[in-house]
Amino acid sequence: MCLFTWEQMSILLRNQVQESENLSLESLWNASNMMAKDKSLSYADRENCFLGKMDGYVMKKTGMAKDDYYQLLYHNYTKSSIARCKNEVKYWKREKETVQGYTKEQAVAELIEAKKINEKINTIVTYERKLKSMML
Repeated sequence: MCLFTWEQMSILLRNQVQESENLSLESLWNASNMMAKDKSLSYADRENCFLGKMDGYVMKKTGMAKDDYYQLLYHNYTKSSIARCKNEVKYWKREKETVQGYTKEQAVAELIEAKKINEKINTIVTYERKLKSMML
């Protein structure tokens, strides 16, 4: 999952940040993996941790000072971000209602797919076959 926001992308573009031999943006695309390993991000404070971390990563890539970054964010993106937040909350509430209307069978099938259980089983079975073929 990418934790990168449209506002952060816009700030990078506004500052003409481009990947090069000296600058990789990979850490932005893979930030969720880095944060999952970061022990300083406590589970109890999960609501407050990833957005600030992502802002920090973007500040580092742009070279912007913290005050300048947040001034730009406030003056250029606050209203549109709030509107987008409201739309996203509406969307997820509709999704929740949809899921709550699932039959037990639909819910189980959705959970199996979301957890990628069949893919995991297939991967293990394929690996087991490979090991067995090496024994022959």
